[in-house]
Amino acid sequence: MSAPAAHALRPDVTLVTYTCDDADHTHALLESVGAWSVLPRRVIVVDDGSAIPFASGWNLLPLSIIRHAENRGRTEAKRTGLSAATSRFILSMDNDVRLSHDWLRTCLPLAATPDVGIAATPLRHASGDSPAARYTAHAYSLQMGVSGDVSFVSGGVWLLRSEVWRNVGGFGEYQEPYGEDARFCERLLAGGYRLVLTTDAQASEVRLLPRHVIVKRGWRWHGYHLKAALDAGRPLDEACNVLLHTMRERMARSVAANRLFLYFDLLYLVYAMTDLFRHAAQTRPEAAAYTNVPLAAALVLLEGCPALRGLLCEDLGRLSVTGPDNESARNTMPLLDFATLLQPVMTPAACSVLEAAVPLLRVE
Repeated sequence: MSAPAAHALRPDVTLVTYTCDDADHTHALLESVGAWSVLPRRVIVVDDGSAIPFASGWNLLPLSIIRHAENRGRTEAKRTGLSAATSRFILSMDNDVRLSHDWLRTCLPLAATPDVGIAATPLRHASGDSPAARYTAHAYSLQMGVSGDVSFVSGGVWLLRSEVWRNVGGFGEYQEPYGEDARFCERLLAGGYRLVLTTDAQASEVRLLPRHVIVKRGWRWHGYHLKAALDAGRPLDEACNVLLHTMRERMARSVAANRLFLYFDLLYLVYAMTDLFRHAAQTRPEAAAYTNVPLAAALVLLEGCPALRGLLCEDLGRLSVTGPDNESARNTMPLLDFATLLQPVMTPAACSVLEAAVPLLRVE
């Protein structure tokens, strides 16, 4: 690609992005930069242990590649990239995010404001028209229509001053492979910085995710808060009921949007509840008795829907959740009656629709 036009604005911004065995997304991101109305001055790609080291002939802007010998996870990849940038501003982007041509021009004045820690836009999912893609857009397009001060900005795209990163000590001692965006936002707010969104530009996530990955990603953020509550000593039944009632409300919204979305919500709920019990069992051994119950209860709910039960078990297997060895598990959960609670939204009619739609639901 040719050098940038002489008239193109190039403020002191480093674009930092991250890759691991998904070079196609990184190449596509780099190619998209040329359409921006304002260009960064340089680009850093952190290769977080790809089996085939990332390489690029892209030459629109100076490009540096920092390689981890093995995969260290999102937190360490982002810590490496954000710490390596020496420019005034850092544009940190997941490699599957695409920006409107005026995104950087729009957000720079906000990021330059002394008390602003992160400037960004809502992040919508735009990965196609399959049920999985439409569900992702429905459930995980974050903060759509929201502008002004917020308490959280998705790590998919951030614009910040490098001094902000240094002043709060980055992610601090945080070592979990995911959840770094929530922790960084907490540190910024504690340091007196504001997190600001604008709707005057657009950001989209274009990666099409498999069903089990959609569920796992969503639970990382949601589960972070519920697990923290358990770790702080909150009762297990309280955390379970918060999750159940939150999901029942979400499932009611799904019915209004697209009844096929109920399957994804059910998959999410069974996985999330199982993971919550597993986490609780680390410090509360009695919780281990409940780890098989969510799937057992879901199978009760789906009696008469063999194809749907099969798909649910397959998808949960990809999430390391397997069925109980016997039928007794369905009656071992005094904390709540899972199946009964969901019957108002998982009606026989809704289950019949999902059963007939299993071939379509399998499309990813």
